[in-house]
Amino acid sequence: MVVVRSHDRVPSPKTLRKTWKKLERSGVDPIRKLREIGTPTERILLTFVEQGRRLRDAQADLSVTVGADGNLGGGTAEASEYERSLSAFFDVILMSNDFRTFAPKVREGAPIAKKRTYRPHFDSASAWFAYRHLESELRQEMHTRFSNRNSIVDLVSDSMSWSFDRTIVRADVKEFYENISHESLIDRLEGDPSVSSSSVRAVYSLLESYKMVSGQTRGIPRGIGLSACISEYVLSRFDDTMRSRSDCLLYVRYVDDVYAVFGPRADPKRLKQEFREGLEPLGLELSSKAEKCRFEGADPSKTPAALEYLGYRFSFGRAPEVVLSSRRLDRMRERIEVAFRVYDGSKQSSWEKAMLLDRIRYLTSNTKLDGNKRDAYVGIRFSQPALNALDQLDELDSLIQKESARLNDTSLQLKLQRLSCRSGFTTSKFHTWTPRRMQGMSSIWREL
Repeated sequence: MVVVRSHDRVPSPKTLRKTWKKLERSGVDPIRKLREIGTPTERILLTFVEQGRRLRDAQADLSVTVGADGNLGGGTAEASEYERSLSAFFDVILMSNDFRTFAPKVREGAPIAKKRTYRPHFDSASAWFAYRHLESELRQEMHTRFSNRNSIVDLVSDSMSWSFDRTIVRADVKEFYENISHESLIDRLEGDPSVSSSSVRAVYSLLESYKMVSGQTRGIPRGIGLSACISEYVLSRFDDTMRSRSDCLLYVRYVDDVYAVFGPRADPKRLKQEFREGLEPLGLELSSKAEKCRFEGADPSKTPAALEYLGYRFSFGRAPEVVLSSRRLDRMRERIEVAFRVYDGSKQSSWEKAMLLDRIRYLTSNTKLDGNKRDAYVGIRFSQPALNALDQLDELDSLIQKESARLNDTSLQLKLQRLSCRSGFTTSKFHTWTPRRMQGMSSIWREL
């Protein structure tokens, strides 16, 4: 079969400007990121870009016209200093050898939850921008759309209230990132006319770098944006196949976690086999753990009382109760206990007392992530907004009270006992910390 492939991506000031604007809209400050790794020449140009941005912000009414080719000019309004300096920076980027010959590379990062993670490797600002530009282009070429966790939870919760018989699937892909077949991925990319040759070569380079660093001949590097895009691309056809079934009432997936509802006549054994057959060519298989792989028939007498998915436990019924999953509840208990345990093993200085207080504040309140996606919040309320029964939060509060009561410092006791998971959830209490403080606070929980 002859594949009519789109021509190689030819970066231009216009496409680079789009990537820059996307980064700004997502809450990333490209100037700050680029300055950290830029060459002396790049940092000088970035200084002019930053000065231009300050001038633009100070003169918000100053307009700019960008031509169809992405270059400035062609209009009646003069370009701002910000746009002029940005164009000069793009000119340097486009001429940079690091940009023109960019091939994504990875290095190993810190393990998270006992899983190996990776991070992109850059030698210059040009290479960093080339990576982010590639990421943006791949998402477009692969037609990648990332699922919204909260929207999925709402759909699952709603399906719990359906009064008719149905067949329920709760499935998990085993070691998803680590088991993706390189051969299957490359074959599909090479046969996909919407993916440019440049992108195919970039993905191939990423896989080769991953092989060298990890020593593995399958899988993609967990923890980087490109892998998130690729993983969605890998499973997109499988998703479409499941959704296209005439008896499919609901199919949602968050990364490697699948929840689906089929009609009452669907055979659970046959469904499970179809899932296995659909994943096998991709080098993937279903998890063997019972709590992660359930194909429940429509017999009401055999329907479970509840189902766990994405950190929640959903009950079945007209008004479904949504609480924390047993795993998430245990994890939150453990974080509280570890915070007190670390304090017990310290010299209990004023700094360590303040750190314990901040750690419990963090666990019982909410915060806006600095330098991340716009409006990205975490905390007791924003990490599990679907909760509609709060008894578990009372259990966590009781644990905090118990651990606090045994401390020798009365002042610290009183401060800790005023903190509450329930209160943080119901009032959406916020606290702010510097990135450095956040890192220091959360480091004790990394292995959890």
